Amino acid sequence: MTSTQMLSRLRTLLDENSAGFWTDTECYNALSDGQREVVNILLKVNPYHQALKSLLRTQSAIGASGTAISLPSDFKELLNATWSTVTGETQFPCNIKDYDTQFLIDKNNTYLAPHRASPVVYIKAGTTVGRKIYFEPASTGDYTFVYLTNPTEIDGSTNPILPVETHEPIIVYAFSFLLRKDLRGAEADGAYKLFLEMASKL
Repeated sequence: MTSTQMLSRLRTLLDENSAGFWTDTECYNALSDGQREVVNILLKVNPYHQALKSLLRTQSAIGASGTAISLPSDFKELLNATWSTVTGETQFPCNIKDYDTQFLIDKNNTYLAPHRASPVVYIKAGTTVGRKIYFEPASTGDYTFVYLTNPTEIDGSTNPILPVETHEPIIVYAFSFLLRKDLRGAEADGAYKLFLEMASKL
């Protein structure tokens, strides 16, 4: 569906033929929220879900520093990465780690520390504003990482980026959201339950 068709379908559920109680902006914002929620649900189930393929991006560099790689502006989730500690040599798959106390303990353990053939990648706050991607063992080498982007906002001129099978769940989520905003809690709960059922079948 186009964004205009989705808006029309949402207005049908709201019993509005045109902008009345709900403005187009409010409806498109609700549809955008629905698209993000579908992404969040599918990401938890399977980061490589077919419906998320339009959100996959790859970034790579040769002869890069292994530390403080700025996150792309559209970054949502790191999915996988490879890293070589020497430029031009084999890139090995990285283990994705949370930057937490356990990681810091393991990092200083001779047996668990990252090494050339078993590198790790993690995200933490950099020395400047914003989060950065870091590879260990750190040096100058080559990297490639695949990440999931945030979906673009839906509006009158921007169609949903997710495939057509996700459009009905997105509309039902938007319907639920607007009902709740109108303090129609019971109806909103019913619509949200329907949304979850539809999303689970994607």
